[in-house]
Amino acid sequence: MIYKFIQRMLVVAAIMGTCVAARPVLAQNSTPSGNAGQPGLHARAHRKGPAIWAKLGLSKDQRADLRPIMKAQRVKAKAIRTNASLTPKEKHQQLRELHMQTMKQVNKILTPAQRAKLHAMMKEWRKNHGHR
Repeated sequence: MIYKFIQRMLVVAAIMGTCVAARPVLAQNSTPSGNAGQPGLHARAHRKGPAIWAKLGLSKDQRADLRPIMKAQRVKAKAIRTNASLTPKEKHQQLRELHMQTMKQVNKILTPAQRAKLHAMMKEWRKNHGHR
């Protein structure tokens, strides 16, 4: 009876050891899911851009006008997030100001119907994610 118990424990230990040893190998071989070089949750938001544009029914000209605005916003936001001299509260405030500036530029490009639809989409997102 003790022999079977010891045998089971050795099997469990061998399985656990294999799992622990294989974990770093599996992590190295995993492929990034989307935006390589853009870590974090914010990278996921970048992938949604074209889907949102499709939902808004943007023309090719509108898309061309929005690309540099959104790219500049991403660069500035990354600079704010990586600035070690800012407190979290300051980062939040600066990101909020950047968002407001970007939205002013975006609103100039969108039609009134598209602005209303974007506003409704943002309101729904805030409701689903517990934001104001």
